[in-house]
Amino acid sequence: MLSAINILSPFMALAMLIGFALCLVSLVRAMGGRRKIPYISISFLLVPLLFFLLSKVAIVKVLNEKLADLEVKVTVSPSIASNPKPVLQEVISNLYQWKGSSGTRPSDRPYVFDVCLHGDCFTANIAQDSDDPRMYWVSYEPFMGTIPLGYTRLAYDKI
Repeated sequence: MLSAINILSPFMALAMLIGFALCLVSLVRAMGGRRKIPYISISFLLVPLLFFLLSKVAIVKVLNEKLADLEVKVTVSPSIASNPKPVLQEVISNLYQWKGSSGTRPSDRPYVFDVCLHGDCFTANIAQDSDDPRMYWVSYEPFMGTIPLGYTRLAYDKI
């Protein structure tokens, strides 16, 4: 499942940009009275949006399942004091989807967790919040780009 998301993410991002441009042009034309409501352009934009919303749920579910497997190896860069696999399991299991507007952002130096099973590796980034030292932003890195998964709170001694 994660391999499919890795492959489809760049194409869906491109489709979302094209759909946004088509919607904007169609809405301007519709406001001028030259066209009807742009249903095709709107649907062209909605498909990639649904993909990214559903992919967040799928990524979290698959990562939870993969981390429960005993054969999965987890490495982290830069290294942390504790075992990275239980830390990543706690982060993924305590993930909040919606933070709301807070004015904070993730730091520029994320911890890069590589989850590997039988040669297939997936990358999750965990970056400390710019304001709250106990809050961490979690994202998944497919083939190209980044998909934000949410945020979590950790005890001070975890990372």
